[in-house]
Order: sequence, then C-alpha cells, then structure tokens
Amino acid sequence: MLRPLAALVDWRRALLLLPVLAAAGLALYFLAWRDDTASTPRASLLNTAAPEGIEVGTAKSQLARDFLAYSPSDEPVRLSDLRGAPTIINFWATWCSSCVAELPDLRDLQAEFGAERLSVLVINVGEDSGRARSFLDSLDASSLRAGMDPTLVVADAYGVRGMPQSIFIDSEGIIRAVYVGQLTEEALRDYLASATEGTDQPDDAPGPLRIVTTVARERVLEVDDLGDGLIEFRSKSLRCDNSYCAQSVVDELASAPGVLSIEAHLDGDPATVIVQVDETQTDVRRLAEFVVDELEQLGDPLYTRPIEIVYR
Repeated sequence: MLRPLAALVDWRRALLLLPVLAAAGLALYFLAWRDDTASTPRASLLNTAAPEGIEVGTAKSQLARDFLAYSPSDEPVRLSDLRGAPTIINFWATWCSSCVAELPDLRDLQAEFGAERLSVLVINVGEDSGRARSFLDSLDASSLRAGMDPTLVVADAYGVRGMPQSIFIDSEGIIRAVYVGQLTEEALRDYLASATEGTDQPDDAPGPLRIVTTVARERVLEVDDLGDGLIEFRSKSLRCDNSYCAQSVVDELASAPGVLSIEAHLDGDPATVIVQVDETQTDVRRLAEFVVDELEQLGDPLYTRPIEIVYR
C-alpha cells in the first residue's frame, strides 16, 4: 500500500514543477535562437519633442517614448507617425503561448476599426524576421503593423519583464493604460476605450487574465583590452533608457584609481564605456570587477541574473 501512495506524492511534486520546467524551457528556446537575429535590422529609440507640461516616458500619462523599428519585410515603422488615432503597442514572441492566444483578438480588433481609427503595432521581442513573418502569415494578420526588436532595445526601454504586454496610447501619443498579461476581448475593448477617450485607465480596473511569460535575458559584461591603456566595457546593464540608467556607475568608474578619462555611450546597442587608464596603476580584471560591483549595487530591474564577465 505504501508504493502507490509514494507514487502519488511523486506525481504531485512533478505537477508542481511543471510551471518551473516550462519557464526554463522557454528561456532555453529563446536563447537558442538568439544568434538568428543578427540579420534582422535593429530597432532604435528616438527623441521627440513633448508638449509643455508633458513628460516623455513609458508610464501612464506620459508621452510614449518614440522609437523606430522595422517590419519583418524591413519596412520602417516609427511610433510617432501613428499619432492621429489611438494606438495599441503589443509586445509578443512566437514562444509565448499567451501572446499567441491574444494576437487573434488584436487582429480582429484592427480589422473592425480600420487603419484610420486604430493602429495596432505588434512588437516582436528577441526573434528574427523570418520566424515572426511566418507566424503572422499563418495567422492571416496582414492588417496588423509589425515591428522587430531583435536586441530588446524597445522592450528594455518600456520595462517589459513579461509578455504579452500591451500599451494603450491616445491619438495625441499619451499613454493611457499599460497591462501585463493576456487580455480578454472585453478587457481589450475597455482599455481601448480609455485611449479613444483620452482618459487614464483607473489603477483599480478589473484585472482579467494574467498569463505572463517571463522574458529571458542574458547578463554579460564584455571587456576588451584595446591596447595603449584603452579598455572597452560593453553591457546591456550599462544602458540608460526610460526603465533604468547606469550613469551613476559611469561616474563612479570615472573616479576610480588609475582612470584618466572616460567616454560613455549609454544609449548604444549595447551600451559601451571606453576608459583610458594608467597601465602602471590599473589591472584590467580588477577594474572589470569594480564595474560589476557597482552594477550589482545599482540593480537592473530587467537583467537580474548575476553578471558574467567575458574577456575579449
């Protein structure tokens, strides 16, 4: 009698582990296709003048941060060009099951309202153009505008931790609602109404489905000794965008012993910092460890794994 009971306990434990195993599998799937994105044009963040009294950002009541992405067919798509009608930005990927379940509702909503009354912009996160194009074709989603974000530049700026994530923007470009998770058709229309009316969605709005897939992100600090006392650091966690900024780390690095000058490009993809050092006083590995310590203390809300140092 003991053996069947033990088997039952083991099965229960296995069932409890299924969500963890599924998440791990999705992360491995995401990382396995990382190299295929090299041929996909990268997205970039853009600056847009905001009306007086309005802040540019990625949160409710802010003017949505502008960006340029490219469709799976390499056609440019700029967010600010869609002003004049409400816009829904939807972050998705083919490996995200709740994203896949939600896209048909977005497709149907776009077809119902038409391009003059609504723009649905689906931003693919971390995949290559061919994969996204094949999936959208199978969905018969030609009415949707699509943009590629192979290196997560836009997803990082908008603080996308999990998908699907939808952002509802009014005709003036102001964010009226942000929802992380899969929306029911009823909730989708409710959030769209806020964008259409130009009013913020209340924070206590009823939350429908919350099936969220965590975005897998590698966290690496690449260190390249360029010679003649020049050291280049490259990392996503050195970036400065709307969700996070590593400027304080750069400031600390500039005052580190042996550092003579510093040149930072925190809006690059990836962000880079080039340091001129006194070679007689500076050890490259110790300086890299200093940068890692500062980054860990700052804390990156999106790239949360321990930092791996890679010497080039």
